[in-house]
Amino acid sequence: MKIIYFFYGWIIIMIIASLVPLIVYACTFDGGISTEPVEWSAFGSIMGAVSGSLAFVIATTGILVNKHESNKSRQNDLFFKLLDLHLKKVDAVVIGDKSGYEAFKFFAEKANKYLLIHLALQRLKKAEESREIIYELITREEVLKTVSKIDSLDRIKIKDYQSFFTFLDQTKFEEWKNWINNYVQSLGVDDKRKALAEVYRQIYTEDGHLLGQYFRNMYYTMKTFDDFDISDEKKEYYGKLFRAQLGKSELALGLFNAVWKRSGEEMVDLLLRYKILDDIYSHDVILFTGLDTEQAYELTEKILENYIESCKNPQPVNG
Repeated sequence: MKIIYFFYGWIIIMIIASLVPLIVYACTFDGGISTEPVEWSAFGSIMGAVSGSLAFVIATTGILVNKHESNKSRQNDLFFKLLDLHLKKVDAVVIGDKSGYEAFKFFAEKANKYLLIHLALQRLKKAEESREIIYELITREEVLKTVSKIDSLDRIKIKDYQSFFTFLDQTKFEEWKNWINNYVQSLGVDDKRKALAEVYRQIYTEDGHLLGQYFRNMYYTMKTFDDFDISDEKKEYYGKLFRAQLGKSELALGLFNAVWKRSGEEMVDLLLRYKILDDIYSHDVILFTGLDTEQAYELTEKILENYIESCKNPQPVNG
C-alpha cells in the first residue's frame, strides 16, 4: 500500500515537472512563440522525455494498483476460508454424545468445576474453621471421599478431581462458590493466572488430543490476518468477525488455554490486540463471580498481561 502512495506522489511530481519546460520556454521567449525549428525540436525532446517518464510511472502505478486489489481480494477470500475452517474445527470436537458447541460447553464446565475444587482445596488449607467443620465439608455426599484425614488435603492432586467432580451438581456448585467467594476475591492477579494454568494443564492432559488442534487453528487464524498487508482498521474488523464466531464456552475455555505454559506470548498478544475474549461471560469462570461482563474482561486483560509479564520474567525453578 505504501508503494502505491509512493508512485502516486511520483505522478504528481512528474505532472509538475512537465510544466517546468513550458514555464522556461515562456520566460525565454517572453511569452512569445518561437519560429525556429531547432528550438521546437529541442523543446519537443524535453517534453518527450518528461511525458515518457510520466507514462511509465502511470503504467507502473496501474499495475501495482491492480496487484494490490488482487491481493486484497485473495486475502479476503483466505480470511473467510479460515472462518469456515474454524467452524469445521468446532464441529470436529466430539466427546461422548456431544459435539461442536455442546462439547465445548462440557469442557468449559469441566474446567470451571476443576477450578472450583482447586480453589476450594486451597481455601480449606487456609481455613480458620475447626477441623470438624472442615472434615464435614470435604466428606459430605462423597465429595472428596478419598480424604480420610485432614492431613490428606496436601496429597490431593488435580489429577484426582476427575474421580469426584461429577458429584458437584449445580446446587452444590453454588454452595461451594459462595463459600470460597471471599477467598477468590482476596487472590491477586498472579495467583488467579496460576490457578487457571494449573487446572488447564490437567484438562490438556485428559483432553488435549481433542482441544489442541482447535487452539492451534485459533492462533494461526489470528496470525494470518494480522500479517495481511492491510490497514489496522481492516485488521480490527477481521478480529471482530472472528470473535463473533466464538461461542461463550469457547471464550471461557480460551482463557484457561491462554495462560498455561504451552500457550505462548504471541498467542496471548494476539488475543489482547484483537480483544478476542472481550465478550467472556462473568458466570462462566468462577474467578469472575460478582463481576459484570465489562469488569470480567478488565480482569481477563490483567490476567493475560500478567501471563506476558511472566514470560518475560520467568520465575526461577527451585531445586
